[in-house]
Parts: sequence; structure tokens; C-alpha cells
Amino acid sequence: MNNKANFSIVEYFGSDKGHKCGYCKGSKSNLSHGMWAHTMNVEDYENLINRGWRRSGHYCYKPMMKSTCCPQYTIRCSANNFQMSHSHKKILKKMKNFLSKDANSAFATNSSSKAPIGKPSPVASQALPKTLEDYLEEEYHNPLKKLEIKLVDPTSSEFKKTMSSAYKLYVKYQIHVHHDKEEDLSTEQFERFLVKSPLQKSSTKNGPYTGYGSFHQQYWIDGKLMAVGVIDVLPTCLSSVYFFYDPDYSHLSLGTYGSLREIAFSRQLGLSDPNFCWYYLGFYIHSCPKMIYKGQYKPSFLLCPETYTFQPFEESVIKLNRNKYSVLSEKTSDVYEDESISKVGILYRRQATTFDVYSSRQKVEEEEVKEVEEYAMLVGRSSSIRMLLYRS
Repeated sequence: MNNKANFSIVEYFGSDKGHKCGYCKGSKSNLSHGMWAHTMNVEDYENLINRGWRRSGHYCYKPMMKSTCCPQYTIRCSANNFQMSHSHKKILKKMKNFLSKDANSAFATNSSSKAPIGKPSPVASQALPKTLEDYLEEEYHNPLKKLEIKLVDPTSSEFKKTMSSAYKLYVKYQIHVHHDKEEDLSTEQFERFLVKSPLQKSSTKNGPYTGYGSFHQQYWIDGKLMAVGVIDVLPTCLSSVYFFYDPDYSHLSLGTYGSLREIAFSRQLGLSDPNFCWYYLGFYIHSCPKMIYKGQYKPSFLLCPETYTFQPFEESVIKLNRNKYSVLSEKTSDVYEDESISKVGILYRRQATTFDVYSSRQKVEEEEVKEVEEYAMLVGRSSSIRMLLYRS
């Protein structure tokens, strides 16, 4: 191992001492393991999220599920098999009305419009159910307002031109929706959280036309930035990182609308690769009422924190109703089978090597051995071998 090209390079921090929970507001009850991803290929990051990790900028964290106040379960939806609810259809119709009529008409139509009473015509009764794509396509039928959705690379010159608009929208959203203080919302914080990404850009012959990596999906109405979805395009899934919008448009249920758009985008990207079929919604916290909506994107699945297999949402919720931490799979064996850390990838003095070679060249304290063992267990055998763990 002597070539760092395309390797993921990480720096493991271990467990934290606890910090304030944004869900239950406990002062130091939110516990996690963390590491800094200097650079990461998309295959390794997808493997990590399938072991309960999540990124915030370059920082990757994995909740300490047994001890943290609010256990966070990775949740994903089968995009190809997605089933719209009645509520989803109402939100899509609301957006269509908003785009096709003036604001006052949109509100009136949403509250009073009803289908005409009478027997359905033979043609209507035999029509196939409308798909998600059908509903979205209707938004472009004679609209009075122009909706544009642009996929932007955060490292591109195009993004730099819209950076100011995106940042101002982010500040407005955080203050009005999450009640953050304006002085805490610097441009540096915005870039660190939502612009900078460790993911390496790449592409494959039959993969998504976008290529893989991190993107911003910008929603523009008549030239004004209305919402932004920060997403990661990975080998088999679209992973939602964050979504923020103009609170002035909150009547349009933009959070849900954005998720529906991202599911449709996942399906579009999967046309060239049948393995690309998942939509990840981040973490699900059963005790948090604000998270209930995530289970309404059916069919959804939660990641078992011990076997790292995905289990049906409805079955998992039954177990979580009894215990906030629960093994969701019937099997209880850990995926990490090989306890040896000899093959763990190491980056030392700018050279890629393995832990056995590294430890043979200098004295390694027992504390460091335990740290590497913990790291390997948390990221999984395959990732620990492929990724390079930085050693100073």
C-alpha cells in the first residue's frame, strides 16, 4: 500500500464527553463517536452510513446508541417502490396551485376545491393511478410562476455566484424555524456545515448522469431562491444531508415537498443503474415528534444498531415503543467478524501502510492499540482495511 490516490483518509477522535441534545435539550446527554474525514470516496461513505455514521461537513459521527439520550437510527426509503400518501398528494397539488395562480387564489383553492360529484366516466375509472412524476409534471402545465430546480456543484463557479443568496436564505431559515442566534450563523459556519464536503467526485459508465459526490439542489421561483436541498449522490442511494427554505413559503410544506422531489430525483438517477434505488433521510429518533414524518415515506426501513441490517419500519416501531434502544433484527451477531487489526489501513508520514507494518517500525502503546481496535469495530472490517487512519 503506497498510493494514496482515491483512498479515504480519516482521523479518529474516539468518544466525546457529551454535548447538548438538540432534541430533548439534555445538557450533556448526546453522546457519539467522531472522526474527521480529510477526504473520502463515496463507496466508503456509503458503507459508513450503513453502519450508523453520518457526516456534518467533514466531521463524521456515530451515536453511542446504548448510552445517548435520544438513539438515532439510520432510515431509508425504497425510492422505486415509494407509495404516496393522501397528505403527499395534497402537498403536490398545493404547489401546483401556487405556481398556476396568484397567492390569494392558491390559498382559496387549497381549502375549498373539491372534485365534482357524480359517477366517474369509463375512461377515468380505468385510468392508471397517477405517479409521483405525473404530479410533478403537472407543475409545468401553464404556470404563472416559473419554478426552476438547479443541481449545483458546491465547488463550481456557478455555486459561487449564488453563495450569497444561499447563505442569506440559510440564516433566515435557522432564525425563524430553529430559533438560532444570528451571531452564531457566520458564513464560515455555513460553509463548514453545508458547503465543504470530504466526498471525492467520481463517475462510472452506467452510474447516475450527475456523477457521485455532494451537491446543492436549488429551488428558484421567478428568479428568487426559495429552498435548497443539500444531498450526497452515492453508489446506490441519494442521501439527504440538509434542507432549508424561505419561511415565507412555509404554507407550501416545503420540507415534505423537498423530500418528494428528492425521491423523484433518486428514481431518475436510478434509470441508468438499477442498483441505485434508495433514498436516505438521515436519522430517525422515535422519541422526537418532529421525526414522525420520516416514517410516512413508505416503504421505509431502520438500521439495526447491532447487526447493521435494515428492518421494516412498522416492525421496528413496535420494538421502539417498548425500549428507545432496541435490537431491530432477530440476529444479534456483529458484522465485524475479524478482531485482528493487522490489516487496518494506516497513513503514517505520508505513506499508506497497514497497522502490522506500522506497529513493527515503532513502539505502539496499548492505549493506541485499543483506539485502533475501537475504530475498526465502529467502521467495519472492509472499511477499516480500505480507509487510511491517520497517525502522527
